[in-house]
Amino acid sequence: MIARKKACFDLATEGRPSFTWSSPEVQTAFESYWNTNPGYLSAKHSICEFSHWQPVNKQDLPMFERLGYLEGAPLDLDNFVQGGKIHPIVQEWSWIVDPELDGHEVYVAMKPALRLVSEFLYSKEFYHWWFKVRCGRISHTTPRVLILDAEDSRDAHQLVKDSLLELAHCIRFTWGEEDVMDADGLTISTIPNLISLLLNKPYEKTDRKPNPTIVLSIAHYNRLKTLAALTPGENLRFQFCLAKLILHELGHAFFAYWKQPWSETKIHQCDLMAEAGFSLEVALFGTILQCDGINNTNNQSYVSPMMAIRLQDQLPVTTPMMAFVPMEWVQGWFKIETWANISEKKALGNLQVPTMDGIPRLFQVLRWDGKSKTRWSLEYNLTDDEARAVSLSTKESPGARKAREYGSGAKWYGKIWPKDAMKALQVKKLDIDYIRADVAYAHLFPDYDGPAWIDSVEGWSFGRFVRSPHVRLMRFLGRD
Repeated sequence: MIARKKACFDLATEGRPSFTWSSPEVQTAFESYWNTNPGYLSAKHSICEFSHWQPVNKQDLPMFERLGYLEGAPLDLDNFVQGGKIHPIVQEWSWIVDPELDGHEVYVAMKPALRLVSEFLYSKEFYHWWFKVRCGRISHTTPRVLILDAEDSRDAHQLVKDSLLELAHCIRFTWGEEDVMDADGLTISTIPNLISLLLNKPYEKTDRKPNPTIVLSIAHYNRLKTLAALTPGENLRFQFCLAKLILHELGHAFFAYWKQPWSETKIHQCDLMAEAGFSLEVALFGTILQCDGINNTNNQSYVSPMMAIRLQDQLPVTTPMMAFVPMEWVQGWFKIETWANISEKKALGNLQVPTMDGIPRLFQVLRWDGKSKTRWSLEYNLTDDEARAVSLSTKESPGARKAREYGSGAKWYGKIWPKDAMKALQVKKLDIDYIRADVAYAHLFPDYDGPAWIDSVEGWSFGRFVRSPHVRLMRFLGRD
């Protein structure tokens, strides 16, 4: 029997009341949110309409179809769902659901994602990140990072399993609308701050033991209700992205519970920034994986092919390049035999995802057309048989050929993009997202003062909005 901390359920501190999710104050806050919040009411009554993804250049669609980026070989997904346990962290009792929603139906619909989450939580091959958060000590250096003492000889995997099981009794999930979260997922560390979120009040910093609540976008709930409109490949990619989102938020929750709820540190010295969710994603997959169309807030959804985007190409500012990931790789995670032989597959590199650190079979970059606009360019690096299958006269695109000269797609495009971006900016045809730091994460990059090439553009004043407060930046962008 695992000894669980009484603090999970007794959160009283001196002069402050104790709260649980069943406390009247919390129940009242949920009821108020469900019944009166305009954004939530609009979102929960909206109907999600799916359409099938189309590439920017429609003539490229056969390449994605024939090379296996949209659909894979037949897969018995029910066999995977029924072939293992769902971790207590994501059991149905952990979800707080608006009574007007079809909570059980949607829970069943996302079981493939929950089974995948569970495999990652149970697996001995992926415990290292959790162990470092659980046992590492916070350094006194800047930036702060977790340090794991070499003499720690505890049964690391068992400790991680026990720690995750304890967290399972101190965590809940719910659905919320994205405007409140400014993301498709959010982890609220304490119940008092959950009440603040639900009632649209400012957070307060307390010293209570965290009881994390993970809020997922209700847009995902709406999409889960219409899975019948998806092809098997679209459904699998959607389930993978949902599992990845849950794991990302569990990274935040685990850090908040076992370390501190108010500020995160780097987990590894090599982490790009102090952001536990992204740190966990990179630890599990080696890169950031996503599908366009899933996060659309207008309910006009689609599911693009899976894309691998290096975190340093997303933050603090976007460098527009990505590698496409074949369905064979995505399907592998939803097979019982993969997890039964996970150590061998990991050792052989069978789980490695193609990224721009190599020369992927299919990748995409943004280029200046030399005249008036930027455009996406699909590059390919194929075998002779693959080129014939898609009726191409050459197995290598010009961009892939150049990437080979430089040694990788990232090295080649790293030289090309600043020149293209500068030309586009000079005629005011460059999206601001390729210049300014991502607003949601700008606070993690206080020293960012623009891409290196920006000062070469005549008449461009970068500091006037990058170094301004958030509100002024949003007003400058016309988004206030």
